[in-house]
Amino acid sequence: MRSCSRKGVVGAFLGLALLSAAWAAEPEPAGHVTRVQGGVRALPAEPPGGPSRPLGLGKPIYAGERLLTDPDARLEIRLRNGVAVTLGEKTEFVVQSVPDAGNGEGGTFMELARGVFRAITPKTATDRPQPVQVRTPVAVIGIRGTDFWGGFHFQPGALDVVMLAGKGVYVETLAGRVELATPGQGTTVSDPTRPPEAPQAWPQTKLRIAQDSVAWREAR
Repeated sequence: MRSCSRKGVVGAFLGLALLSAAWAAEPEPAGHVTRVQGGVRALPAEPPGGPSRPLGLGKPIYAGERLLTDPDARLEIRLRNGVAVTLGEKTEFVVQSVPDAGNGEGGTFMELARGVFRAITPKTATDRPQPVQVRTPVAVIGIRGTDFWGGFHFQPGALDVVMLAGKGVYVETLAGRVELATPGQGTTVSDPTRPPEAPQAWPQTKLRIAQDSVAWREAR
């Protein structure tokens, strides 16, 4: 009886240890899906080339995953620090890192490889010295409590960025930086070795096209 009791205790401790290891191995989500339309999936950071997983409402988003949207698809995610991002169709986007909501240590770094997106950053996510940035193949977008749109949509290989509301956005290449401080003001980067174009007010037609690229479609 005593031997069986000891075995039971050892087994219980072993089970708890394995359960704790499983909990420890599970990464903390960087955010969650808050809205989805059409085909959307996530490719894991590790292992490279691993199977994708479909994304649905409430599904977690993990740092390093590559988010992909199909034609006519939309995806909205909310990061754990309150930043909200909407992806348009045929978009490839990565959330590289997000600070904890409690302490805000570290920066929020995202990556746009192709396609279009809209981001809304709450003041609480940008009132600390930690950066909030979206990196692209041609420029870095820095965010300061802002609602803005960015993407490769109007010219092949050229990044367009427009501020829709808020405190401001900067767009920076290796050759220089421009500041967008007025709603409706935008810039274009077609060459990463040259500064972004001087900020200018976008015509309403261009602004509407940009916003439509991340707008939600009515159910048919």
